[in-house]
Amino acid sequence: MEFHPEKEPLLNKEDKDTYIKIEDTSSCQKSKEQVINCQDCLELLCFCCYNYDVTQREYESHLALSNRCSIKYNKEDSVHEKLLLEFFEVIKELNSEENEEGCENGETNKNKKTEDINHIIKKFSKKIGFQNDNPREDLNKSGLFTLEFMNYFINNYKTESKNILKEKDFSFALVCINLIYRINLILYLIDKDKSDSDIYNIYKIERCSRKEIKNFCLHLENDNEKDLMFHIISLCLNYAFEKFKNAGSSNIDIIINGTLQHFREVLNDVKKNEKLIDRFKYELEKLKNGKNSQKVKIN
Repeated sequence: MEFHPEKEPLLNKEDKDTYIKIEDTSSCQKSKEQVINCQDCLELLCFCCYNYDVTQREYESHLALSNRCSIKYNKEDSVHEKLLLEFFEVIKELNSEENEEGCENGETNKNKKTEDINHIIKKFSKKIGFQNDNPREDLNKSGLFTLEFMNYFINNYKTESKNILKEKDFSFALVCINLIYRINLILYLIDKDKSDSDIYNIYKIERCSRKEIKNFCLHLENDNEKDLMFHIISLCLNYAFEKFKNAGSSNIDIIINGTLQHFREVLNDVKKNEKLIDRFKYELEKLKNGKNSQKVKIN
């Protein structure tokens, strides 16, 4: 990796000499402008000013997360299978707790015989939003990261998970798969070879601006990348569910895209000394309280 110490960016001046080298390129859609010279998604972002250059550490954090998001689910991998079984065990427990709350005269399901795990998977897969009785097919396409997140969410947001699982028109697995794919897409974490126009034509969303990518990388480098992403996606999922309840709409595509648009607004406006997660939590609370969040112009 080469660097460009001669011209100092305006952000993170203490990290002088650690900025990725930039060069002129004729392949850029914006003629004779500069782009980051590195073999990953960031070279797709036109470089119009030095304010939003990324440091070597930020670049490496982004690349590490990108690699993690690209891991496919493998049913032959015992670690992957164990995670899947643990996920459905918790799904079963959440469903049992819901049934116990509805039982009359203190009756519970605790006396039921332990079910075979494959039967549990078959029983709940379609119910929670997978396309068929075998979730491995969906996970093979969406990747291990999706399963890791869903496992994280149902273990750390149990109240929210129960509320989401009760909604038939808000399919938990389906929303997670689509939300994670699209948030990874706009952050240049996956499908880096797809053009921005193709992405917009298919999904009706735009990728993040250079400033938003810089802010994301800045916070990513300061936090554990997996933990930060799990927090972000959890808040996006909760935000989407609140929008779903408020709007009473079953058009999940519109809800997800609206959620990602607001995430971009937060990412665009967040300050360097401000926690990205805390800012988004604040926006989520405003939505829950029925307050309209202030619109932020996206550059």
